[in-house]
Amino acid sequence: PGDTLHVTAIVADKGRTLPEAHPATLEVYTPAGQFYGKFTRKGTDGFFSFDVPTKADDPTGYWNAYLKVGGSSFHKVLHIETVKPNRLKVNTSFPSVLEAGKTIQVPVSAAWLSGGVAGNLPVRAKATLKKVSGSPFKGFEKYIFTQPSTGFSADEQVLFEGRLDAGGALQAQVKLPAAQNAPGMLQAFVTTSVEEPGGDESFTTETLPFSPYSAYVGIRIPDGEFLETDQKHSFQLVVVDPQGKKVKGHKVEYAVYKAGWNWWWDNAGGTLDAYVNGSSVTKVKDGTATVGAEGASFSFQVNYPEWGRYVVLARDTQSGHVSGAQFTVDWPEYSGRAGRRDPEALTMITLSTDKPSYTAGEKATVYIPAAPGGRALVELTNTGGVLSREWVSTSDKDTPWTFTVSPDMAPNIYVQVTLLQPYGASANDLPLRLYGVQRVKVENAASHLEPVVQMPDVLHPEEPFLIKVSEKNGKPMTYTLALVDEGLLDLTAFKTPDPWSRMYRSEALTVNTWDLYDQVIGAFSGRFSPLAAIGGDEDAVRSARKDNRFNPVVLYKAPKTLEKGTDILKLQLPMYVGSVRLMLIAGHDGAYGKLEKTVPVQNPLMVVTTLPRVMGTGETTQAAVNVFAMEDKLGEATITVKADGPLQGGGTQKVTFSAKGDRLLRFPLTAGSAEGISHITVTASGGGHKATETVALEVRNPNPVRTNVERMVLEPGASASVNGNTLQLATLPALDVHGLFVSMKNYPYNCAEQLSARGLTLLHLMPLLPEADAKEARALIPGLIKMLYSRQQADGGFAYWEGGQSASWVSSMAGQFLSEASRAGFEVNAGVLKRWKSFQEKLSQAYRAAGKVAFSDLDEAYRLYTLAVAGAANLSGMNRLRSAEDLSDQARWALASAYALSGKASLSDALLDGTKRTFPEYEFNELTFGTTFRDRMLAVDALALCGRVADAFALMQDMPDRVLSTQESTFAAIAYHHLSEKAQSGALHARVGEEDAASAGSVLTRALSGPTTVKNLSDGKLYATILTETREPAAKAVSNGLEVNVKYVGENGAAISPATLSQGTRLSAIITVKGHPNRSLKNLALSMGIPSGWEIVNERLTGGASAEEDGYDFKDIRDDRVDWFFALPAGRSKTFRVQLRAAYEGTYTLPSVHCEAMYDASVNASSASGKAVVTE
Repeated sequence: PGDTLHVTAIVADKGRTLPEAHPATLEVYTPAGQFYGKFTRKGTDGFFSFDVPTKADDPTGYWNAYLKVGGSSFHKVLHIETVKPNRLKVNTSFPSVLEAGKTIQVPVSAAWLSGGVAGNLPVRAKATLKKVSGSPFKGFEKYIFTQPSTGFSADEQVLFEGRLDAGGALQAQVKLPAAQNAPGMLQAFVTTSVEEPGGDESFTTETLPFSPYSAYVGIRIPDGEFLETDQKHSFQLVVVDPQGKKVKGHKVEYAVYKAGWNWWWDNAGGTLDAYVNGSSVTKVKDGTATVGAEGASFSFQVNYPEWGRYVVLARDTQSGHVSGAQFTVDWPEYSGRAGRRDPEALTMITLSTDKPSYTAGEKATVYIPAAPGGRALVELTNTGGVLSREWVSTSDKDTPWTFTVSPDMAPNIYVQVTLLQPYGASANDLPLRLYGVQRVKVENAASHLEPVVQMPDVLHPEEPFLIKVSEKNGKPMTYTLALVDEGLLDLTAFKTPDPWSRMYRSEALTVNTWDLYDQVIGAFSGRFSPLAAIGGDEDAVRSARKDNRFNPVVLYKAPKTLEKGTDILKLQLPMYVGSVRLMLIAGHDGAYGKLEKTVPVQNPLMVVTTLPRVMGTGETTQAAVNVFAMEDKLGEATITVKADGPLQGGGTQKVTFSAKGDRLLRFPLTAGSAEGISHITVTASGGGHKATETVALEVRNPNPVRTNVERMVLEPGASASVNGNTLQLATLPALDVHGLFVSMKNYPYNCAEQLSARGLTLLHLMPLLPEADAKEARALIPGLIKMLYSRQQADGGFAYWEGGQSASWVSSMAGQFLSEASRAGFEVNAGVLKRWKSFQEKLSQAYRAAGKVAFSDLDEAYRLYTLAVAGAANLSGMNRLRSAEDLSDQARWALASAYALSGKASLSDALLDGTKRTFPEYEFNELTFGTTFRDRMLAVDALALCGRVADAFALMQDMPDRVLSTQESTFAAIAYHHLSEKAQSGALHARVGEEDAASAGSVLTRALSGPTTVKNLSDGKLYATILTETREPAAKAVSNGLEVNVKYVGENGAAISPATLSQGTRLSAIITVKGHPNRSLKNLALSMGIPSGWEIVNERLTGGASAEEDGYDFKDIRDDRVDWFFALPAGRSKTFRVQLRAAYEGTYTLPSVHCEAMYDASVNASSASGKAVVTE
């Protein structure tokens, strides 16, 4: 988060349908489905380049980008995480397939990206075993190789732990795990990590096939979910080895069971009968078969009137592997609805070609099977449609048919043949009408570009260098170029994109073929079902990751067209040592190419500094500085560390190099009580060389904030001494306007209610804020509007989270915000508002007072209020609600406001006259997010809108001295704004210290730096609010309606104390949140901060097994904390887990773990904070 994403799309407009300079649009959505931004750009030769800036506090996880161009839409996953780039190049050499139980030798090596040897460092590898989706073996896609009975789940295993030798190498001996109860072939996500001397860790990940069995039995069920009765169906069997090659001579047991609706799988091992259970399971067929070179088969038939669901199982007696699946047999008259798809046994013929692939210009020959006196309709098709069609006469021998391959046939075409035999033909046993299809691969040599780059073999930081770009054969091309830190790319073994492989991957057959032969002629009882999507798209997905605090080394050049000759680019890298990869992607007029080159970035003398991601006030750490000499006899080097800002410490040390090598030095650093950004500058000089590195490190206070609010009233001419952080003066009863603005600006969560609440609060605060704050508030509102768009559902309402159902109260808030924003001059989509108004009208028409749950009348009253705000007052709905019996006070306040906005003053006055001015406490209401204070603000707003200013003032006197929820903040801001417009309070004038402060508005805010005298120079009263923020030195355990328990365990599952850990220790935090025994809680937020000297192990990045956690709505992983959002039923608890690693030597704060109900401040719980020491 905080980085700018450079997203480039190459669009192949094969149909020439797009006009010149046609734009493309990129829409970006966060992991929670929130609309983030829309970017429109014009293309250059089919290249579209988008720069997508992100904010440092944006959520982590899998984002989604949708490219829309020319009526088509394309999707790309964008992976955003808070991680650090590798500084070591980690290399491993695992076998192509890992076989369970075997002992293998794995060569491992590591080197600093800048070129130095990474000797004597700890190394470990772990593998997470997961199920494979689909067939794991190429060429057997229609076979099932999975044992459905197993309860296997992702399993993490440590493969080896050791230490590299002085040369940075290790020959690791690995005993591969057994993978008990595996359903079949697995995938192993292998992460190999090397721990740096300073505590950082570099790693690489790879995905490998993992074989728990020596062989695998596959079953091919006749295509279609339903098989017909009274027909023999052939079930094919095959046995393959872990590499996917057929084996023969294995004995296979098979069995078919008829299953009722109350059977289940089990995995007891032994006989096949042990794999199915239940009183309604009956074996109907079994046997054995020995597989040959072409496999084996057995037939199965169910006779009418039997029908039902069946289970087939097969077991390789040699390896013990079992495969199985379900299928249904039904009567013929019902099979039409089942969409029987495989006509192979009845109507298919096999076509062949003289070569497996062709180049443009060659002659291709297709052989049509013998059919004396027959006629064949031969069609050439691709994704664009039918290219050509020709009738061919067939004979008693295979008939050759030849065509010329053209460039537009790349990457492949399909030859489709419909063969009609003479009626009554008996030369073969085949039906009169036959069909065949054959894919033909085509490669066009002209579709390749060969970009060439000339650049230095070694780069130096902060020194300009030249890159010369050309095309080997002088072809024109458009190219984009990037130089990226290898430490970022290595985290996921990122591969340079290959546009040719993507654009010329195999294309699916999209031409549907069908006829009426069976229905009209009926010469054979077989059916010829539609065939579609033969072939298939080939694609591989890889993802990347990178970090924010460590300025990413990325040089990106937007697409540029080179007509001929050579382009010369002058570039310069920042202060960085390591290794960069140059990636160049080229394309032009259907031709594509790529180029990559890895280049070290180094100096004769280099430094690499290791520090935590953040620091807390009062904490100490060790700055670990690796000093590298890349020349022999460099001699003495002096290393100096200086820190500014909140950090103190550093110093100077000297080292001597008689040969190439590296040395690790440590410098103590201490954080004071101040917060802010500190810059640590490391300088090394020696042998006539100098190296400098500067690291920016944030120091923040990890302890909770305590806000003290003091209020007073100053009569005209009166003075008072105040002391705190912020002073607010107002001519109205005091509301902390500045505090509300800061709270809404920094609010971290983004459900639809919170987005609407933030927008409404900012809109109504803007007239009351100082100019700078008002400008900032105005800048935030367009983003909130865009995020809300993605929450609107098809019915016009708004869902709480993306993908949910429309919620009435949230929909009313969202519509009110969008309506008021539109009226205030912000751009709001008219269609969105129109659909929302229709939704509100429908709900209002359907509302009935009788039998409704508590607060539902308020829900309806607020709905009517928001329609009035939008200028679409529903007077009949208001009158119907007003006449309802037992109307709640809350509903009466909201309905009075609706009448007032609609110009019906007499009706609003009548409602106000009959409404009590008391606000009893009640339990938080989930339907309307209600609290007593929110209800009081509804009343103030109604009184202000009706001109009853004195009554409104009376209700504004007692303001809560606590943090307000988003719901309370919204209605307080609305009420205060409307009251300030109605109240003629005069100008505000006061002396604050030595400053003469005046405002034509009703609110004035000033920062305080110590005891200050304030004098009221206004004609009327001034209401003063003094805010003082302090940090608690340590947090105590708290439990208010929730309980939070945290325990730490090591890798072996045993309890471990977080107070003192040695560097490199791996542990997990297990957090259990226990809810209220009698009350269900929604909208809970759990936040776990970690000590600055620890690192979070993010399984989304390493491919590891996700920690076993209970259900949550969203999870956000940051540099120094993990946040969860979830609901908790009454009397239940939920458990959450985080994998951690003690990384950096020092003494740190162990933050408290905090859970709260986001709309009910009275419900919260925290663990106690403490200290966490990491030793060398």
